[in-house]
Amino acid sequence: MNRLTVGRMAELNCVSARTLRVYDEKGLLEPAERDDETGYRYYTIDQCATLDAIQQLQHLDMSLDEIKQVLDKHDVRDLCRRLCEREGAIDDRLQELVRDKRLLNNLKQRCFIAMEDVPLGEYRVETMGDRRAVRVDLGEDAFDASLDSSTALEKWQFAVCKVKQSLLQRGIPSSYFGNVACCIPQADLVGGELQYSQALVFVDNSDLTLGDRTEVIPAGRYLTVMCKDLSSDEGELSESRQLAAMLEHIRATGHRVAGDYIGEVVLDTKLFDYTGRDELVKMQVRID
Repeated sequence: MNRLTVGRMAELNCVSARTLRVYDEKGLLEPAERDDETGYRYYTIDQCATLDAIQQLQHLDMSLDEIKQVLDKHDVRDLCRRLCEREGAIDDRLQELVRDKRLLNNLKQRCFIAMEDVPLGEYRVETMGDRRAVRVDLGEDAFDASLDSSTALEKWQFAVCKVKQSLLQRGIPSSYFGNVACCIPQADLVGGELQYSQALVFVDNSDLTLGDRTEVIPAGRYLTVMCKDLSSDEGELSESRQLAAMLEHIRATGHRVAGDYIGEVVLDTKLFDYTGRDELVKMQVRID
């Protein structure tokens, strides 16, 4: 009554006969009895516990060879060490899934924006919380805001490539790469030196794995405006022309520039089929 055929053992444990054959070949779970005349193999009911243990470790992505080592050693300290290693790997995978979910939600939100009639050139004062970002100095890839649009677009593309390289070198997950924004430091804005010399890549505030590789973009009141077209009829960047007007608006309303200029791309043509090479940019400057 205690003998279980391969079929019965498989049925009781909701596995296939082939799975049992693989476990047998690997030396993980050998039949308790073999009939030399018929070739039949038999298991016992108490071997179900071993089968359960094998499948539990498989759920943790342990290889069959590693599971065999665990079963052969029968050492709880060794098992605990291996489980701690798997815990670290699972934590990394969970964090990666969180980043992927954030990227998905970000793109989905942009889809909603693409389907809306976004008001352009309308100044708004928004209160924003702290945001975390990776800052990249563009160096020789920086370019002046007065450049014509075609030259500026080419310069920016080189700059974006540099940003991607910098992220990978710093060990920043590539899923964040879609959040690149151009940046002009506060001192340059105040001094009238409008040069796109830096880039910001926004990251999830809750992603603690990035440590000191990020900085906080301070909370506060931001003057914002949505800018469509990359280029204007005059050939210059519409963003540059709008930025000059934005700074004049800040002065005219009695406010003061209290932070960097950030030009955050909200939509681009590659995914959202806007118009030509145009983009939708959310321009923002912290004010007080």
